[in-house]
Amino acid sequence: SSTPLAEDPNWSVTEFETTPVMSTYLLAYIVSEFQSVNETAQNGVL
Repeated sequence: SSTPLAEDPNWSVTEFETTPVMSTYLLAYIVSEFQSVNETAQNGVL
């Protein structure tokens, strides 16, 4: 980005471990007869 960073005193750096190399050609293609499920729990959650 060419815009300046806003100063934030609470900002910290998080570093992650290197991820393993993964193939870019992995793909899943699924054909199925799906069923619709419509149920509501007692607390109103669908």
